[in-house]
Amino acid sequence: MIFDNADGDPGIVAKYMPTGNRGNILFTSRNPAMGGSSITRETSLNVENLDQKNAISLLLKSAWLDESSPELRQAAAPIVDALCLLPLAIDQAGAAIRSGSCTINDYLRMYSEHRQRLMSHSSYKGASNYGRAVYATWDLSFAAIEANTSGPDLVAAEAAESAIVILQTFACFHHDNILEDIIR
Repeated sequence: MIFDNADGDPGIVAKYMPTGNRGNILFTSRNPAMGGSSITRETSLNVENLDQKNAISLLLKSAWLDESSPELRQAAAPIVDALCLLPLAIDQAGAAIRSGSCTINDYLRMYSEHRQRLMSHSSYKGASNYGRAVYATWDLSFAAIEANTSGPDLVAAEAAESAIVILQTFACFHHDNILEDIIR
């Protein structure tokens, strides 16, 4: 079982904890009290954010842009800072740039506008910076796919609709259970 971004009150998660001693439970949280007495030095792992230099390199690699370009590195710096130096959010931003949804120079504006709209929804109240950055980068990419469903290119529109169905369906699967046969 996975509790992702469980930064709130540990009591909320406790009521969903399975009983017994089979399986594993993974918490991703910035709240050290989240696991209660079951968290020990041996069972926990503190994952740090990237430093800015490595975050910029990750963004440019993910976007398939020239890492050695001083101009691109300079353009990437405010993006990775806005994404809180979080690897998952940075990789998603790079994928959006690589796919042609935007350029590196447009990404921060698009992300900021989209994040503001997304985070104004009451379900994101109290989300951490991690949650805000990751949700917004993922949702921005999803919105780009949705925008293609109503385009003039019928083949692209159908492909976008299929991609949405696949993403929504696979969100319910464990990554080990998505076999090629399902896609065929």
